[in-house]
Formats: sequence, structure tokens, C-alpha cells
Amino acid sequence: MIVRGYIKAIKESAISKQSFTPEVEKWILWAIKKADWLDPTIEETDPLLSDLRIDNNPFVMKREKNPIRI
Repeated sequence: MIVRGYIKAIKESAISKQSFTPEVEKWILWAIKKADWLDPTIEETDPLLSDLRIDNNPFVMKREKNPIRI
């Protein structure tokens, strides 16, 4: 919820300042995908983060010893 709140604040700020550019939109879409990966209820995959595993605490991530490279 913290990450999604941050993304929402960035979007709202860009809209209110009339600075919602294609670059900002691209970043927002990228950030939503990362938030989806972090959300345990969605189970999204991410090629850059595929070797990270989140335990019970979403702020503690561990890399696997033998990551799968794509």
C-alpha cells in the first residue's frame, strides 16, 4: 500500500502541475508492475527481480544462490 500510495502521489502531482509527460506515464506503468511483483496477493513475476524472494517481511528480500537468468 505504501508503494501504491507513492505511485498515486506522483501521478496526481504530475497531473496537477500539468507535467504528465509520456516519460512520467512510462515510469508509472513500470512502478505499478514492480508494486504488483511485491504484492503477495497478485503473484506477478518480474525478470529483473526473479532471483529475489520475499519472506514474511516485504522489506527483507534475499537473492537465491543460483538465480535463473533470462
